[in-house]
Amino acid sequence: MHLAATLLFAGFRSVVATMWTINDHDGPKIADTFYECLFKDCDANSSPPILPNVTKASEALHLAIAKRRKEPGMTFARWVPFVHYGL
Repeated sequence: MHLAATLLFAGFRSVVATMWTINDHDGPKIADTFYECLFKDCDANSSPPILPNVTKASEALHLAIAKRRKEPGMTFARWVPFVHYGL
């Protein structure tokens, strides 16, 4: 069993994880773009608040990876380990 499966088993509906060790610079960049995409239409100050649509997590990860792939010198091994499990 891996950590992502454990989180799903514990009740999380979706999990973003990696399949193996990643480059230290890639994780924060993927996370920044992932959350930027996930929260782009949110407004906590509106009434009612507009919260992130977490069902778009796989799309947000896809966009984050696509952005990272366009960077010069980006190799297959650096972008491929990021995966989304769940809904």
